[in-house]
Amino acid sequence: MRRCLAIVPFLLATPAAAQVCEPPATCVPKAEMDIFVKLLQEKQCQLNEGPEFELDPIQIVIDRNGRVFYSGADPKPYTLRMKWCSYEVEAKGKVNLVAAMRQPPIWGFRLRPKAYMGIIPTEVVYSSDDPREFRDFVDAGVMVDFLYYDWVNLNGAVGYRSVGAGVGIDLTENFGAYTGYAMTWGSWHHNANLSLSFSFWNP
Repeated sequence: MRRCLAIVPFLLATPAAAQVCEPPATCVPKAEMDIFVKLLQEKQCQLNEGPEFELDPIQIVIDRNGRVFYSGADPKPYTLRMKWCSYEVEAKGKVNLVAAMRQPPIWGFRLRPKAYMGIIPTEVVYSSDDPREFRDFVDAGVMVDFLYYDWVNLNGAVGYRSVGAGVGIDLTENFGAYTGYAMTWGSWHHNANLSLSFSFWNP
C-alpha cells in the first residue's frame, strides 16, 4: 500500500515536468504557434508577390456631332478591388464624368494644297477668228487654300493653261468646287475658271 502511495505523486508530477522548458528554449502553446506560422507565411507572400488591382471600366463614346455617351448611371459608380495574399479590399465611390472634345476653329489662315481640273469658258470669245480644239478650254493644275471661313475658302491657282485666284467651296472634307479669275499663259487673255478640286491634306 505504501508503494502505491509513493508512485501517485510521481505520476502526477510527470506531465508538469514535461511542460517545463529549460533555458535557452522557450515553450509556445500550439495555438499560438499556428498563429506565428500563418503570420510568417503571410509575410513571405507579401515579399514575393505584389498586390492586384481591379477597376471598373467606364466606356466613353463621342460622335461626330460632339455628343457624349458613357456607361453607368450619373454620378458614375466606381469600384476598386485590391487582392494581396490573404487580404481582399473593395472600395466603392461615385465619379462625375466630364468629357470634352477639341473643336476646330471656324476660320483662319492655312496652307492646304489641292489639285483641280476644270474649264476656262471665256476663252471661246478669243477663238472666233481662230478655231481652237477642245483642249484649249480645259485647264488643270494645283491650288493652295490660304484663308477659310467654315466651308468657303480663298485660293491661289496655277495650271498648265492659266494662273489666277478665286473662291472655293468645300462640298465634302476633301472635295470641292472652285470659281475664279484666270489669265492664260502666253496670250494673257482674261478668263473665268470653273473647276472641281481635291485636297491632299486637311490641317
